[in-house]
Amino acid sequence: MIYQQLGEDILAHLGGPEKYVMCRRAIGSTNRALGYHGFIALLVLARREEIRANRFLLHESKTSALARGKNLGMTVAQNKGGVGLAFRYYDTTFALLACHLSSDLKGRSSLKRRNQDAWRLTYETNLWREDYLLDFHHQRHVCLFLGI
Repeated sequence: MIYQQLGEDILAHLGGPEKYVMCRRAIGSTNRALGYHGFIALLVLARREEIRANRFLLHESKTSALARGKNLGMTVAQNKGGVGLAFRYYDTTFALLACHLSSDLKGRSSLKRRNQDAWRLTYETNLWREDYLLDFHHQRHVCLFLGI
């Protein structure tokens, strides 16, 4: 099951779009031609009553996704990287960053690459509408870095 259908199923189980609003960010592909497929995704569900009462506000972002996969010449594969999503709930701001980073391969450590990618994700993911020279973990009260 791909992430779009999973989100729709969860939304339906909770009462549908009449009760909840679904906020999601994702990078990836179902294309298997290059051997890479799947998604790095975030899904947040907010009650409509919380939105109407101005207790929940999704923050629009300038750069909410960053691909860090294999260089394919004209583009970078989206099998590695991360996606971010920011919101305010009551008086607290949250930043979520889901990632999938390089793994060790055939006994060779990718720790240096993972650390570089993690730094680039926190530095280059801008969860504001405007450009701020702040890493994402300095932009919000609560930050969750999710993934492997």
